[in-house]
Amino acid sequence: MPESVSPLIGATVLAKLKTAKIDAAFSTALSSGRRDGTGGLSPRTVHHMR
Repeated sequence: MPESVSPLIGATVLAKLKTAKIDAAFSTALSSGRRDGTGGLSPRTVHHMR
C-alpha cells in the first residue's frame, strides 16, 4: 500500500501548493520515505503515490 504524501508536503494550503513542493516531496520519498527509516521507497511506490 502506498505511503501518504501529506506528511511530506506538510501544512501547505492546497491553493498555495506549488510544483516544486510536490517534486521535493516525491524526491524525499525516494531517498528516505520508509517508515522504519532504513531508506527510500521504490519508484513504483512513489508513482502510486502520485
